[in-house]
Amino acid sequence: MRSFFPKKEKAGFTLGKPGLTVTRSFAKCKSDLRKAGVPYNNYFKGGRRIIFRGKLPGYDEEIWVCVNAILNRITYIELYRTEEYAVSVDRDIFRSFREFSSALENLYGEPQIRKTYDDGGIDERWETPCRIWHYIMERFGWEEHLKIFF
Repeated sequence: MRSFFPKKEKAGFTLGKPGLTVTRSFAKCKSDLRKAGVPYNNYFKGGRRIIFRGKLPGYDEEIWVCVNAILNRITYIELYRTEEYAVSVDRDIFRSFREFSSALENLYGEPQIRKTYDDGGIDERWETPCRIWHYIMERFGWEEHLKIFF
């Protein structure tokens, strides 16, 4: 069985804002953000996770970009809706899923894997220079996750 995690050393994910490509180097990501004047916050001791505001290419709404690393190697990026959206009365997790999916389809075409589950969950995956996994699951209420693995 093939691993879901990419083996390509040049894997990267391009953000529409701040207009940079995040690759496996955590130090380069932080340096590129500083050069672009994008503020970010460190999380956890040792600063192995940073978070900043950004945008998907071709998607106008601002989102949180969370970069997770072990040592100096980025393992994955997770994209989240902002807190303004999370507490909004207009919050619709399935609409959000469709919006993100549409933006990803415009960039990468149809997902290579698309599944729906009996409980209403949805799972989509794209094989690009990195691997994109977008899904909705019900745990303590519906949750949307969009992860980019390196």
